[in-house]
Amino acid sequence: MSQRRDIIKTLIDNLILIDGTGSPFGGYVFKTSVHENVYRGFKPLEEINDFPSIYIVPGAEIRDYNSTLGGTTINSLLPVVLRCYIYDEEDELVNEHINNITQDIEHIIYSLPTTNEILDLTLTSINTDEGLLTPYGIVELQVQVRYEVTL
Repeated sequence: MSQRRDIIKTLIDNLILIDGTGSPFGGYVFKTSVHENVYRGFKPLEEINDFPSIYIVPGAEIRDYNSTLGGTTINSLLPVVLRCYIYDEEDELVNEHINNITQDIEHIIYSLPTTNEILDLTLTSINTDEGLLTPYGIVELQVQVRYEVTL
């Protein structure tokens, strides 16, 4: 498996942990349960039947080559988009659900331990549909993953 796939799998495996109970990373109680609706790839809103759902798509990576006396290390920055779909028949609750799932995802992103694979994760932006799709809601989180490339 490629490193990019491993990183996306790690994100999926950890986002599935958002289940409305206590976080395995300690001291935090999830406000949302995604019912294991976390997938690789995007789907348009009209094709989604299970809410909330999270779809993950990696972008084009940027590589940084660092030469030292001991050799060359290659670090890569991989942008990843997390698109979350929400639904609630009570229109005024849609924004609350968006805020809750955003906080839960932030907790996961900033609680993941660094590994040989993932050196750093940073949430770079959060965008919503601004209530245009009520009773549906969409929030998109941009995450920057920095990792060391192994050849």
